[in-house]
Amino acid sequence: MRLRIWQGLPGLSMLALIMTGAGPTAPGDGLEGVVSQEMIFEHAPFNSCHASTIAETPKGLVAAWFGGSDEGNSDVSIWVSRQRDGQWSAPVEVANGSQEGGKRQPCWNPVLYQSPGGPLLLFIKVGPSPRAWWGMVMTSLDNGQTWTAPRRLPEGILGPIKNKPVLLADGTLLSPSSTEDQGWRAHLERTNDLGQTWTKSDPINDSKTWALIQPTILNHPDGVLQVLCRSRQGQIVESWSKDGGKTWDAPKATTLPNPNSGIDAVTLKDGRHVLIYNHTSKDRSPLNVAISDDGRTWKAGPTLESEPGEYSYPGVIQAADGRVHVIYTWKRKKIKHVILDPKALVPHDLPKDPATAQMSDPEQVDVFVAGQAGYHSFRIPSLLTTSKGTLLAISEGRKGGLGDSGDIDVVLHRSTDGGTTWGPLRVIADDGPNTFGNPCLVVDRDSGTIWMLLTHNLGVDKQRQIVERTSQGTRTVWVVKSVDDGQSWSKPVEITKGVKPENWTWYATGPGVGIQLQSGRLLIPCDHSEAGSPDSFSHVLYSDDHGETWALGGMLNAGSDECQAVELKDHTILINMRNHPPQPGKGRLIATSRDGGLNWSQPVHDHALIEPGCQGSLIRIAESDVLLFSNPASTRRERLTVKLSQDSGKTWPVARVLHPGPSAYSCLAALPKPGMIGCLYEQGEKSPYERIKFARFTLDWLARK
Repeated sequence: MRLRIWQGLPGLSMLALIMTGAGPTAPGDGLEGVVSQEMIFEHAPFNSCHASTIAETPKGLVAAWFGGSDEGNSDVSIWVSRQRDGQWSAPVEVANGSQEGGKRQPCWNPVLYQSPGGPLLLFIKVGPSPRAWWGMVMTSLDNGQTWTAPRRLPEGILGPIKNKPVLLADGTLLSPSSTEDQGWRAHLERTNDLGQTWTKSDPINDSKTWALIQPTILNHPDGVLQVLCRSRQGQIVESWSKDGGKTWDAPKATTLPNPNSGIDAVTLKDGRHVLIYNHTSKDRSPLNVAISDDGRTWKAGPTLESEPGEYSYPGVIQAADGRVHVIYTWKRKKIKHVILDPKALVPHDLPKDPATAQMSDPEQVDVFVAGQAGYHSFRIPSLLTTSKGTLLAISEGRKGGLGDSGDIDVVLHRSTDGGTTWGPLRVIADDGPNTFGNPCLVVDRDSGTIWMLLTHNLGVDKQRQIVERTSQGTRTVWVVKSVDDGQSWSKPVEITKGVKPENWTWYATGPGVGIQLQSGRLLIPCDHSEAGSPDSFSHVLYSDDHGETWALGGMLNAGSDECQAVELKDHTILINMRNHPPQPGKGRLIATSRDGGLNWSQPVHDHALIEPGCQGSLIRIAESDVLLFSNPASTRRERLTVKLSQDSGKTWPVARVLHPGPSAYSCLAALPKPGMIGCLYEQGEKSPYERIKFARFTLDWLARK
């Protein structure tokens, strides 16, 4: 964190430390090419586990890892699980580092290898630390069910240090290895008799220019080999050999970052290469898949994990059926197994390294573009980070034109990689020629259920007709929910009777997002019109039973309209409202509630929040006094601006423009990665309604002078 950029904003540099999020991520709708994901075990007789490995035997998959009270403790053993009929067996301890006299040494980094037509090999390390450990090997003749006692490898031979060995065309088993006792150095070890006798290469690196360990081997045409190595320099480093791994050229950096954490790769039967690694130079999240045709140029595949935590030390193999199996550490508590279909992997451009992009300008991508998917235009964005860290981008898909009525659906794109890429468009609510709209999302932190409040009217009815009660129907209120992270949604259920009095005409939920109070109450900001009145009024809906039923909360004074709310540290609710009709120069309306939204203070103008008469977005950052607000900061719909307050909205000293041109509605969200913010907003070059774009930026960028 660069504290110097927070001059004038004391304490704000801690924001990135208190923002949290969760969830697996992947390009597109997340995880193209991912067939399944599972934990190998849910409960185990050890507190911590790490460094897993996987192999395919004639009778199915076998996995191994080390587990105990904590890495490096003497009770850390090697554990094995076998998959049969799609189910993993309970973990079984197969080696515990016992020494003569009963003393135990910690076990480390198991590596499995199934020899063709022969035994299953399990290489392990035993010793007090990686600088003083020694290599051992065990064998199984019954596909991992029983094992021989560990046998120590020859002096100076460690065996494969983390990643699987590779069988060369001449029958040589080539093991990627490394040492840490005299600086980090990678080398290769060779055996032609399944580990009875060994030779090894000279170190690939000198440990001064590059500090390298834990290489993984890739095969190329004409016997050329490539290793990719973990480094201390923030990058994955490569080296090439043209003589079967006996000698290696000088190491050089790839374009891929490395946070000083293990990687693994495999050459597929079709000649492509798949790499599993952390695409960052700091921390061990996210965990990513990369794809290459030549081992030099890499493209992004799915992001397997992106929430805070450790996702590391992957192992990867291709099975006989062509599927790719990935295994890795999940928060040091579990071992996760993911199956990939290599034919379904979709290459994307590599994202920026999030650890080195803290001060960069916002990244912006189109999410909804007018004219696509059979829709004339898209309007009214809503953006939500789910409890699993998935981003949901919601909007109205308008088929007949830009108007607020007609054939309008509610549509969705999902992103599981923090907004780098977005999945295919899905329709959540569609009533033929009629209108579903005004999406407003909220997630229940207790259950993870995502609720979306909507409104509906006949497509032939215009807003003015509904207000004047000359329409064929009226505006009604509906709710849908998702219990699987936004992948599927319930059918819309009408709740009008309980939340709309008889004399109300027009009605709008949100748009944007709702909030959940510390009390557990779900709160949805809304607005409406009343019969016989030209004015509009803000109000709220709430649920005290986790979204199962909804009730009408307090109403604001006339002249308020579309609104958003936050709960402050003292549990006061602050609501921020659009003026309607617009009152140029007076700024947004704000009010507060101290009873959970049942009653509201007299609204007042916030002159610092200029507006043209347009919806705006308001969020609070974690448990701080920091609020973010976005809207077109102009007297026209232009200059989409994000503003920051460090005193719960009393002042707004920081403002940054995301788009200086035509722009309108927006929705802010704190992203899964700490310190990152997303804004989904309407914008264009000639009109604000050409597209809905997603901007991703850091709090550092927002506060930078």
